[in-house]
Amino acid sequence: MVKDKVKGKNLSKFLKAWDKDVYDLNVELKKINLKQKKEQPIIRKKEGLVFRLHK
Repeated sequence: MVKDKVKGKNLSKFLKAWDKDVYDLNVELKKINLKQKKEQPIIRKKEGLVFRLHK
């Protein structure tokens, strides 16, 4: 939560900076989620046994 008081003149500058920070965080979060999905173990079944792919 933002505790600083923002005056009218600086409000648009503040909001633009805030939007940029939020956008950057969302991009980083998407990268992390994609990386985690790729690193999940792949399970394959063969003749009733379960094998996990090791990297």
